[in-house]
Amino acid sequence: MSAARTIVYGISQRLQALPFFHDFTFRENQSHQVMPHELPYCAVYQLPEVSNSDGDWNAADPKFKSESIIGISVILKNIESTELEDALDGAFDVITVGLYTDAEFMALKTPSEFSIEGVSRMRRQTMFGTLGSTNETPIGELRLEMTFITRYDYPPDIRDDLNLVVLKTLYPSLEEAPSVQQVTVPMDLVTGGPGPGPYSMENKDGSITSDSASSETGSNDGSTSRKPEPSR
Repeated sequence: MSAARTIVYGISQRLQALPFFHDFTFRENQSHQVMPHELPYCAVYQLPEVSNSDGDWNAADPKFKSESIIGISVILKNIESTELEDALDGAFDVITVGLYTDAEFMALKTPSEFSIEGVSRMRRQTMFGTLGSTNETPIGELRLEMTFITRYDYPPDIRDDLNLVVLKTLYPSLEEAPSVQQVTVPMDLVTGGPGPGPYSMENKDGSITSDSASSETGSNDGSTSRKPEPSR
């Protein structure tokens, strides 16, 4: 799920837990056709999202700094104009205080599933109109838009990880190496330890001497034996 959609559900869950909204009908989309019997009503929905490159767009894996606009609509039945304006203004205060002071939601407390870096912009508007098949229900609506800053990171899907390297000595120099016994050692890059053996030592005559995959190997009686050191 995208960061924007996660924020939508996070806002809805938190608003439903507030006493102010205890008898509201909630929806998490903008397409729902509101009916008079659903009042009071609150919808939380995703609006346009704009993502810009985070860093050099052509120098690394795709990373984006995103501005995700989340809309909140609060609809109340129109009782008296001044009281309705005050009620919608109160809803605005409840929403902003309830969300912005929530340390877990604003990612001020770790770990957080929302990854919100901040809120860059907020816009509100109060609308008045009617609902119903015959427009018989006068309403007032608070429309609030919040712009949340999040990030998207798309690291490459590496399917051929380098897990094992094999080290081979060339002592004391490339020219003199054939005359000196050399050592070949596999290294496991996942564990940071020796890779699957066996070790091998190339003798002066070109023959190969193998040993176990560790510098010390255990025996059944608990004793240990060390791998022979290469001759110099």
